[in-house]
Amino acid sequence: MRDRSGAHDEMHVDGGVTVPFFLFPDVAFISDEKFRDLEGARLYVIVNGQLDPIQRSSRANTIAITLRASNVALTRMTRTELLLASSFAQRQGLTLRFTNIPGNYPFSGPFDFETAPMRKLFDYATQCAQSGRLWLSSQDALERIGRASTVQPETQPCPAQ
Repeated sequence: MRDRSGAHDEMHVDGGVTVPFFLFPDVAFISDEKFRDLEGARLYVIVNGQLDPIQRSSRANTIAITLRASNVALTRMTRTELLLASSFAQRQGLTLRFTNIPGNYPFSGPFDFETAPMRKLFDYATQCAQSGRLWLSSQDALERIGRASTVQPETQPCPAQ
């Protein structure tokens, strides 16, 4: 789209609005076809968010409620997509590994772009990866989703702990 001065101007929406992560076209998930070329492949999914049901209250204003509703919808969509990917991987003989931000990690949400919390999260993930405790199997991940956490943030375990 061009504005009156002739300058090119357009806006794009992140693909996460339609699907939280892309592995294969949707038709592959519902197909009975065996994709022999994929057998034995390894898939890794990193979700930059928390998938545990987290009880939070929202301030009584339109923006806070809209942000919370968006976050809940995206979380649910990611959980559903993980379930589809896990089922597909199992049928096709693939290995699916997954990680996300644990529910008891002090994460202020996907709309926080402040440098200090992002650096702290990056350092935490690096520590978990270096100790071999970052990746969950899809089965482990699905079992943990929904389980209430009792760990205090100061002793935050890695996802695969």
